[in-house]
Amino acid sequence: MMSALLTIGIPTYNRCNLLRELLDSICKQAAKFDVADEVEIVVSDNASTDETQRVVADVQAQTRVNIVYHRNPANLGMVKNILKTAELATGQFWMFYGDDDLMPDGALPKILDVIREYPPQTVLMFQQESGKLVLGQSQGLLSAIRAARDYFYFIGNAGVHAIHTRSAQQALARVGMDAFRTAWPQTQLAFLAMAASNLPEPVLAAPIVSSISPHHMENTAYTAWYIWETGVFSLYRTALDLRAAVGEPVFRAACRHLFSLNRITRIAMNMLIHVTLSDTPQQVKQLRADTARALRFATLRTLPALAFMWLLVMLPHLLQVGVLRLALLLSRPFPQGAKLRRLAEAAQERGQTQSTDTSRRLYSPGDF
Repeated sequence: MMSALLTIGIPTYNRCNLLRELLDSICKQAAKFDVADEVEIVVSDNASTDETQRVVADVQAQTRVNIVYHRNPANLGMVKNILKTAELATGQFWMFYGDDDLMPDGALPKILDVIREYPPQTVLMFQQESGKLVLGQSQGLLSAIRAARDYFYFIGNAGVHAIHTRSAQQALARVGMDAFRTAWPQTQLAFLAMAASNLPEPVLAAPIVSSISPHHMENTAYTAWYIWETGVFSLYRTALDLRAAVGEPVFRAACRHLFSLNRITRIAMNMLIHVTLSDTPQQVKQLRADTARALRFATLRTLPALAFMWLLVMLPHLLQVGVLRLALLLSRPFPQGAKLRRLAEAAQERGQTQSTDTSRRLYSPGDF
């Protein structure tokens, strides 16, 4: 029987200090706004070798929030550990945060208010703290097609969506954990829940800033492969895996979002910056292999974008450098140009220190 309104799942691995910050950001709000009884936290520890279990025990002793600690006997990988938090949830809605995220002060009572006001909705979508409001200022209901067309990438970000727990668990039981094969299991789960709801507008967009990620850039070693995999290929495979369940219109809307000219151009430029300035030869080799493999998954609509990105990474290094310099020069008069130059400077700096910098988590194909 579900008691809490909200379960917050936290999949974690060897980040005990950051985990404590996240737990504190939630539990302090629960006490401040007197909502501890309405919140459950599920920590799924992916066989950490640091002090994660002790940190959770310390916080448990200091809060009224029900914190469930689960330790996997072996590392399940990122995807299954995210899903494990949904499997263990008992709240009415489930959402998850990365272990390096934080919940902004004041967000928790606002999220709970939305759950109380709109209990039938399958998926709730909130706002990340960023330079622009992705959702705008107004609250409203969305169809699955609209959610795919406008938010297919955004909706899967950690801390910005909540799924009706029973719907999520039923979808998970129906297809099994092995059906989630990409870096975006939460997106797949959300759209499976939408499809099963039969609601014409199964998403509520509420412009509440629910998540901030102050540590992400310093914790993650960005490579062109990581940008490609998480920003393009994993999302595309998620859409392909959902195609039969959600229907062709939703699939096409997702592809329209993922492969828009503006989005693909921006991601391709980011990839090019890392390929030319910071990636190792082995990382470039992996990227070339995976962008070539992606062509086997192409449809008529997605082939041009996938082929463009493959050709870009297949260029000889000197040509890539020339393309990058030309792109930076042409973008100079525009606001985006300054951002590209900052990215290039950061990538070049990382390329100079990557042999000694082990503080950032370097993701590889085996992580997803």
